[in-house]
Amino acid sequence: MPFLDHLDELRSRIIKILVAVCAGALLGYAASGRGLSLLARSAGELQSLSPLETFGVRIKLSVVIGLLLALPFVLIQIWRFVAPGLYRNEQRIAMGLIVSSTLCFVVGGAFSFLVVGPNAMRMLADFSPPEIANRWSVAKYVAFVLNLMLAFGAIFEMPVAMFFLTKLGIVTPRLLRKKWRHAMVIIFILAAIVTPPDVFTQVMLAIPLILLYEVGILASIAARPRRKTS
Repeated sequence: MPFLDHLDELRSRIIKILVAVCAGALLGYAASGRGLSLLARSAGELQSLSPLETFGVRIKLSVVIGLLLALPFVLIQIWRFVAPGLYRNEQRIAMGLIVSSTLCFVVGGAFSFLVVGPNAMRMLADFSPPEIANRWSVAKYVAFVLNLMLAFGAIFEMPVAMFFLTKLGIVTPRLLRKKWRHAMVIIFILAAIVTPPDVFTQVMLAIPLILLYEVGILASIAARPRRKTS
């Protein structure tokens, strides 16, 4: 296909994706009130500091819900644009990477929302003395929860990244096992950076990261080039 035709197809795919996300956001606005209630369960009493704050938060949640609803369609559009230019074995690898990376991100976000977030909020609330009431801004609280989910979702991509780096020849399973102790130190430092300043949340992130590192080693073993036999 000529270069201009590629650009035209890319434009068509992007327009379809934007339409799907906008449609999902419209549906998401109807569920944004319920979503805000779910997010606020572990926060205690929230407060709106301006007339438009809660409305702005619901718009943000609508976009997030719209992205989640449109995600299967978005992945299909990306695949249909990329697949024709790949060989059959490359198509299998690319499809596996798309599915596994999406699954890892969703699992990481869900783990943050269901396990880490509520416990982190309780731990952070305990830092305040009895004289200080914990009434957070609804916009800042929702931004905190979404950023935490984004961080966990991105970090849960570790096995996919290790698979990809092995395919590129940057790392090997032997190197990953040799640097295991160094990886543990980096994991705990990373957990301390991306989580709130409490030990519980940092450990809650470090433990699955250690398990993901082991899974990543298995993915690296699967990704290493096969030796040709004569």
